Amino acid sequence: MRNKELPGPMKLLIACQDVEYGMTLARFMDFPHVTIERCHDMAGLLRLASRECFDALVLDLELANQGNIDLVSFVRQRNPATRMILLFEIDHIDAALDGIRMGAFFYLPKSSPPSDVALAVNKALEKKWVSNTWGPGIPSPVRN
Repeated sequence: MRNKELPGPMKLLIACQDVEYGMTLARFMDFPHVTIERCHDMAGLLRLASRECFDALVLDLELANQGNIDLVSFVRQRNPATRMILLFEIDHIDAALDGIRMGAFFYLPKSSPPSDVALAVNKALEKKWVSNTWGPGIPSPVRN
């Protein structure tokens, strides 16, 4: 009987216009078996989403203000399995609700504590892990 190989680490992209906030989020999401990439502008997001598949994406909806591209649709088209967590300003809740209708996993106000965002990412990665049929007995990548 052949041995099953464990899947590689899960990939998370944090796309946040505020560089310091993005770094803070990355520190809160230092999960085992999760590789984190960050970008801070629309061009970086478009480039990374075109080149790589991410298991989860934390998307600051303010990045959409840098151009006329619907970022949620773009990511869904390139990587349909990516679980997106949308961060929005309270006055732009309509954009977050539109993102949910287009298939985003969850949305949070940008004023949420980083621990809440980390919890949403943790849940997204766990659901992604469970939805992949990598076999029983393989531990979750985000829990020790």
